[in-house]
Amino acid sequence: MVQDVWSEANNLGRTFWQGYTDFNYLNDITLLVHTYDPPQLFKLAVIWALWRYWCKLFYEFDQFDPDRLSRMVAEVMIMVRNEMIYRLIEARPVIQWLEINRAHKDECPEVRTPEKEFLLVTSQSVETTPLEFDFPTDTDYIHQWLGNNTMCYLRQKKIVFNHAQWYVYKNQLECNDPVYADSQEDSDGPEDPGPPSAPFLSHDY
Repeated sequence: MVQDVWSEANNLGRTFWQGYTDFNYLNDITLLVHTYDPPQLFKLAVIWALWRYWCKLFYEFDQFDPDRLSRMVAEVMIMVRNEMIYRLIEARPVIQWLEINRAHKDECPEVRTPEKEFLLVTSQSVETTPLEFDFPTDTDYIHQWLGNNTMCYLRQKKIVFNHAQWYVYKNQLECNDPVYADSQEDSDGPEDPGPPSAPFLSHDY
């Protein structure tokens, strides 16, 4: 069943990014967190979703029946979708921080900003909730996220998440059944609050 999930995830990955390589446990498992790279983040999202599914299955076994187990791929992939939306929400401030940190490391030792000033002043310039995705589109990080402009794309100064690729999984789940809700924490609110949003992120349904 896990192999079925990875087969589906790899198919999606090849759709999203031209240079995507299929998940390989021996090569990937120790390297996924070494760089900020959207295809790697995608694989991490799949691992995280599989772990969450396994925990649900282990601790809430009475909520699983053969019918629900047959929809494992769809349920896990909806978790992956939501994780990728979260990563996109983080993308703007994370990329800004990476650029600030890289510029600091590239400074000549003679004129390098003192570490205390860097931490207390320079690093505080990161915009955590910007209204627009105002980075140049020709930077490496932006190219990595956009990939084939399939999972997401830019419209004016906003990143747009494309839900069309995920409808097949959503349709396989019984959305009115709370057992399929994708909530990481118990809440008194709606069972399925839908994907989160951000000022510079919009959704294409």
